[in-house]
Amino acid sequence: AWITAVGPANQIFTWKSGDTTPTQLTNGSVSSWNPQVSGDRIVWETPLVPHDRIFTWKVGDSHPTTISTDLHDSRIPQVSGDRVVWTGSDGSNDQIFTWKSGDTTPTQLTHDAGMHGDVQIDGDRVTWDGIVGSHSQIFTWKVGDSAVTTVTAASQNQDLPQVSGDRIAWVGSDGTYYQVRTWKAGDSQPTTVTSGTGSRADVQISGNRLVWFAPVGPYNQVLTWKVGASSPTTLTFDQNSHFDPRVSGDRVVWVGYDSDFDGEIHTAAPSVSLTIKTNASSCRIGREFILSGVGAPSPALVGRMMHVDVKKPGKSYWSYSSNRIVYAGSGGAASWQYKYTLKTGMAKGTYQFRAVYDADDWYAGCMSTSVNVVAK
Repeated sequence: AWITAVGPANQIFTWKSGDTTPTQLTNGSVSSWNPQVSGDRIVWETPLVPHDRIFTWKVGDSHPTTISTDLHDSRIPQVSGDRVVWTGSDGSNDQIFTWKSGDTTPTQLTHDAGMHGDVQIDGDRVTWDGIVGSHSQIFTWKVGDSAVTTVTAASQNQDLPQVSGDRIAWVGSDGTYYQVRTWKAGDSQPTTVTSGTGSRADVQISGNRLVWFAPVGPYNQVLTWKVGASSPTTLTFDQNSHFDPRVSGDRVVWVGYDSDFDGEIHTAAPSVSLTIKTNASSCRIGREFILSGVGAPSPALVGRMMHVDVKKPGKSYWSYSSNRIVYAGSGGAASWQYKYTLKTGMAKGTYQFRAVYDADDWYAGCMSTSVNVVAK
């Protein structure tokens, strides 16, 4: 869905794969704005006199439906499935409203004197920020909840929440800088993902993965973190600024300047690398030798599982040998070690070994180069 100027006003258009031509949804004398789409449902706002209204249309509808009909402005709609949320007014303060296909009237979620905005939705969960006292805080509500949940009660501003499933992410001030924070339904308190100098901005979320940009030295870089990781991972390291990250699953995209100062599109689904070495190039049957290696990124791989495969003498295929836990080595390196015994009765000849990481978290699977040990 998009807007296109038709005569003096912007109109809403939509197109779906298989359509021969776009469908024009509006044809008014005033401009319509901010189309949002989820599946076959589209929402937008139109500044009618005397109040801004929220409209929706779904494939199969004969005409758009006016959702907001009260005596105050309604703005900035968001949609997920057949549920719509927006910021409206009660005549004194901005409040949060929601509507779902089949509802006769919208539901007003907030009723207090604080200003509310930056509303986001995923499925039946809604999140927004609102003023409590002198600072903004994060709130959430899900269909079936008897009341709104106050996620934060901080002494500094908490702003711009994003939501995916039951997990919320936002940026919150520590008094000097904005840090990345997250919370999931059932958590007793939020988790602070970042610390230190430099304000983080534009946090986005998909599932349990967060992404944002922040100053690293003189340039903005893109960073990511997933639930379970001990620390964020920096995705960019060059002497150019990167910003506007977006994420879906474990795939991250962003805009980054190049050496010509043009904005280019970048993407990453970071992978792990493994090394392997042996302390003996030959070993007698009945004896033991040690396979070892390191993994990157470190320390993100510490505590993860990888395994060693073996190709035995005269065989054309690899066999699974053993799971290994990756440990914290010297200097924080992600290290692994495997003591391999050539048991009595095993065939003599060349044994080939490789380390394998089969992607038990967000990293793509990979394998090391191989090493040979001759059994005598």
